[in-house]
Amino acid sequence: MEQRTTFMLLGLISAVVYTVSGILTLLTFFGVVSVAPFSADVLTGIMILIVGIVFIEGAKELRKSVSDAIPFLMVGILLAGVIAGLQIVILFSNALGWLLALEGWTNWQIASDFTQAIWIFPAVVPLLVAMYPFSKQVMKKPKEVK
Repeated sequence: MEQRTTFMLLGLISAVVYTVSGILTLLTFFGVVSVAPFSADVLTGIMILIVGIVFIEGAKELRKSVSDAIPFLMVGILLAGVIAGLQIVILFSNALGWLLALEGWTNWQIASDFTQAIWIFPAVVPLLVAMYPFSKQVMKKPKEVK
């Protein structure tokens, strides 16, 4: 498969996963729908939706050229990783509070902090793996002009 097609397919999959998850999170927050695995957190929904929009823009730029789309796709992967990483840090800090039997954490459950930001992140891993060799090419230092 051509490199552009691979990036476009994986970028669109990531865009759809993040955009739909962000919209469902916001709809769950506003009480329009009730989707079991989605937490009703408006900030998480907005952040996930923004990541989806970045991936959509990257897929649109792929129609022009691969090098124009790389920044969008890499920023989307970076944002997705940061959001998932922050959610994991929150999960571990709450788990520590529960292990120490602190007053506010006695009824804490891991499922309450295992949000969609964590479990949809694997959707971008194939895109990251596909882009890694190409990003090394792009990042080479330009030759000096004498």
